[in-house]
Amino acid sequence: MPAITSGTASGGFLVPGRSCLTLAGTATSHITWNTGQTSTLTLNFTCTAS
Repeated sequence: MPAITSGTASGGFLVPGRSCLTLAGTATSHITWNTGQTSTLTLNFTCTAS
């Protein structure tokens, strides 16, 4: 099996009309490696007003 040497990531989210108080949540991003294997990242967002 070939070694992983590179990959591409994709993902995104839209937050139109949101304030800091409504940005908390999660998003998912996917990585496809040069070997054809994939990884899924789950991102957790928090917002702190100061």
